This record gives sequence, C-alpha cells and structure tokens, in this order.
Amino acid sequence: MRISFLDRKIYLPCFICLIFIICACRKADSYMAFLNRDKTFYEAIANDCDNLLLRVEFLNKRCEMDGNNIDLPSTILNLHATKVRVVSNQMVGTNTESYVWILIGGKRGEYGITWSPDDFDNRNASWCLSVSGEGKRTIIYSRSRSSSWSPPQTIGKH
Repeated sequence: MRISFLDRKIYLPCFICLIFIICACRKADSYMAFLNRDKTFYEAIANDCDNLLLRVEFLNKRCEMDGNNIDLPSTILNLHATKVRVVSNQMVGTNTESYVWILIGGKRGEYGITWSPDDFDNRNASWCLSVSGEGKRTIIYSRSRSSSWSPPQTIGKH
C-alpha cells in the first residue's frame, strides 16, 4: 500500500501533534495525579524540603528560584515546578516564618505544594505537606520536621 503525497500532508502533522501532546502531558503531574501518589513519595518530598530549609537558613533565610534549577533535589526537580520558594526562620512582624512552596503548572491546571508547620507560631509542631488546587487545600502528609543536615551549598539567586 502506497501513501500518497496528500496523505503524507495529513498524517505527518497529526503525528507531530500527537507526539507533542504526549510529551506535554508527561512533563508535570496533574493535580489529581499528585494527590494519588504513595506515602513514600510524599515522605521523600518532605525530606528534601527539610534539607532545602536547612541550606537556606544557613545561607540567606529566603530564596526563590525557577523549578528547573539544578541545585534543587531530584524529587523536587522531577515535579517540573514553575517556581520554588524557600523561607527559613525569616522574621515577618513579630512572627518567624519557615516554609517551602512549590508552584506546578501554568495558569490552567496550576497547583501549589507547601511544606510548612501546622501551627505557624510553633515551628516544633508537626509539619504538613499540603496541596492547593481547584479551590481547596488538602493535607497529604504530616510529621515532625527531621533534624537531618545537608552540607551548606549555594542555591538559587542571592
């Protein structure tokens, strides 16, 4: 069976569009797909968020970077985030703030992941990994913040 020139003009663009759609869909998990991951996945993200907090606390208290910054841990890099903000022991008024916020996606299908204390006034309380999207916030993992230490490294823009 021979494919005519006209058939090639139709099939080739369709094939290219299909490849593009497949690649675009695989880049970042959707909000619902992220909610359906297992506990070890969320635990790995929380651990890497703890390490980012320790590194930023030692260096500069606050850091915002693109989600593809090679200084990010692999679990966070693999989320294909748009932005990552790390705030560690920064004074805001009379309170001290510490959290990691990860923005995933563009305008449509955008959602945020936050690792923060359950009680902002008590940083020794349990910490929660939460996801905000589609107009709601869901806590998907909770535990005490680890005291593991990673050697200080320069991350993000100063």
